[in-house]
Amino acid sequence: ITATGANALNGEANLTYNGNHFTFNTTANGHGVKIVSTGNYYTKLQFDSNRSAANDVLTIIDFKWDGDTVADILAVAGSDSSNKDDGQLKFRTSPAQGSITERVRIEQNGQIGIGGISPRTINSHASQVQISGNNYSDATVSIINNANDSNGAYLFLAKQRSGSAGGSTIIQSNDIIGQIRFSGADGSDLENPMAYIECRADGTPGSNDVPGRLIFYTTPDGTGSPQVRMTIKNNGRVGINESDPSEMLYVAGNIYA
Repeated sequence: ITATGANALNGEANLTYNGNHFTFNTTANGHGVKIVSTGNYYTKLQFDSNRSAANDVLTIIDFKWDGDTVADILAVAGSDSSNKDDGQLKFRTSPAQGSITERVRIEQNGQIGIGGISPRTINSHASQVQISGNNYSDATVSIINNANDSNGAYLFLAKQRSGSAGGSTIIQSNDIIGQIRFSGADGSDLENPMAYIECRADGTPGSNDVPGRLIFYTTPDGTGSPQVRMTIKNNGRVGINESDPSEMLYVAGNIYA
C-alpha cells in the first residue's frame, strides 16, 4: 500500500507485508502511525497473546537503531495461568558494547523494582519501590536541586490516618511518622535492622500543632533487636540511654571526659 500526494503524511509513506509482519516506511522525520477518534470516544492499541504458560513473554515493543535493539518493553504473564489475569512489565536498555539488560520491573501487585530484579522483603516490609545495584553507584539515590536560589533538595516522610490515599485525618500521640532503617544480611535474610532513626508524635496533635520527637536506635552485639540510645523530645531535651529526659541533657550512665 502506497500513499502519495494529498493522502500521504506530508510525504510518501509505504506499507509492505512480507508474509510475517507489516513494515511501514517513511521518507521524513515525524511520520508514523496515528490513531484518531472523530467522536467522544477513547482510542485503544491492543496486543492480545494466546500464550498458555506462566511467566511467558506476551508482547515485546522493540526499539531499534539500524536493525539493532537499543531498548524494549516486555509484557510478561504472571503466575496465574488458569485465570490469565495477572502480569508484569519489564523495561530494558542496551549499554554501549553490551547486551540488552533489564532496568525496571513493574510487578503484578504494583511493586517497582529498579535494577532488574523483583523487590525483596526487608524487615518484613514489602516495599512499593526498591533499588538494587551491583555496585555503590547503582545502589545510590540522588536528589539534586539546581535552582538559582537558597532552597535545597527534600525528602519527605509523612503519616495520616484516613485509611486511603489523599486523606488528612489527624494522627495520634506516639504514632510513628517515619523511619530510616539500616539492615545488613545475616547470611539468610535482611530481616534484622542494625540501627534506625525514628520520628514519633510526641504529644497530642491539633490544628497547626504537631509535636514530635526523634529516637535513635542501635542493635547490640549478639541480638537482632535495636535498643533506644538517644531521644530528642519536642521541647528540645536530649536523653542518652533515656527515652524521657527530664533535663535538657540527661545521661543515664557514666560520663568520661
